[in-house]
Order: sequence, then C-alpha cells, then structure tokens
Amino acid sequence: MLKKPKKKIKKILPEYLYRYHDVHYTTGVQVHMRKFKVVKETPCGYWVKLFESFDDKKWVPNNTRKRYAYPNKEEALTSFIARKRRQVKILETQLSIAKYALGRGITIQNELEAQEMI
Repeated sequence: MLKKPKKKIKKILPEYLYRYHDVHYTTGVQVHMRKFKVVKETPCGYWVKLFESFDDKKWVPNNTRKRYAYPNKEEALTSFIARKRRQVKILETQLSIAKYALGRGITIQNELEAQEMI
C-alpha cells in the first residue's frame, strides 16, 4: 500500500524580530526598540540582519526562554524588563559589596593611624 505524501504545513516566517534596549544620553536615558530583518529560518531559529548597510548576521533561537530578539514587540518588552530587573539585582549586590569593602578599608586605615600615634 502506498503512503500518501504528508502535506507540509508552512510556517509563516516573521519579517522582523524585535529587541528593546536602553540608550544613555547626557540628558537622560531612553528606551528604544530595534527591528531586525529576518533573512533565513532554520529548524531551530532565525538568522537576522543586525544592520541594514552591513552583512553582519546573528542567529536567534526560536524556542528558548531567553533570546536576543523576539517575533513580537510584547515579548521583546517583557524580555527587556526582565533583563533590567536582573541588572538592578546584580548592581545592587555589587554596590553592597563595594560599601562593605570601603567600610573595612576605612576601619583598617583608622587602626593603622591609631597604632602610629602610640
């Protein structure tokens, strides 16, 4: 018995992937959205063009939790917020460590100055 060939269901290839990022100016910080043109689809992701005037391309997975860019603006914005929350946590931890180290340094300096007075 002959098998009928399976019909391939063609997925709709997104024209663009999106990513939000922050840009720092002397007047403040702004949040910008970038669009990346999808140039090719692979079984596991997309090749996107990073710049219109250059041939730089980046591969972006399509089924992972963390990606460089997303097929819709809502997911891209959710990713941006998650990245900024993580950045804040990291920087708060680094600030806490730096404050502790500064305090220890001042304490050691005071102890050395007190020994010199004796």
